[in-house]
Amino acid sequence: MYIFVSVVFFLVLSLLGGSHEAMPDEDRFWNDFFGSFLPKVFFVLLPMFALILFGLYARRKISYVKHFVFSLHFHAFLFILILVYLLISEVFEKLELIIVNQILSPLIGLSFLGYLFIAMKRTYDQNWGKTLLKFFLLCLAYGGILFIVISFSLLIFQSQGN
Repeated sequence: MYIFVSVVFFLVLSLLGGSHEAMPDEDRFWNDFFGSFLPKVFFVLLPMFALILFGLYARRKISYVKHFVFSLHFHAFLFILILVYLLISEVFEKLELIIVNQILSPLIGLSFLGYLFIAMKRTYDQNWGKTLLKFFLLCLAYGGILFIVISFSLLIFQSQGN
């Protein structure tokens, strides 16, 4: 499921980028980064997400593979959610209804955070307090790793002459 969703996600992302000839250099840079380099970055991020979960639930003696499967499902959901948002926002942008995009953006963010919290609660079957604490720790750790990995990826991508 993850492979299919990620292929569709990054394909649509590159198609929404438009033609390179009509694009300013900065837009071309971002289009190339998101279309070609970012998919490779997620192959590093998926195991890291699972590793954080493995650490957070170390006492439960759950295998790393089960955390990795959870990571695949969560990221597939995230890609589907972002894909739906991108397609909807493209339509509303063409209709010059930018306000809808400004409303949808925070709702999408809250949706994937809500999904992650509920998925953790159902999958790991702990009380609400422990789940909330582990949710915040996961978000903090993964957010930091995401920032570092994408920052280094941007530096590498830029140094390759893109």
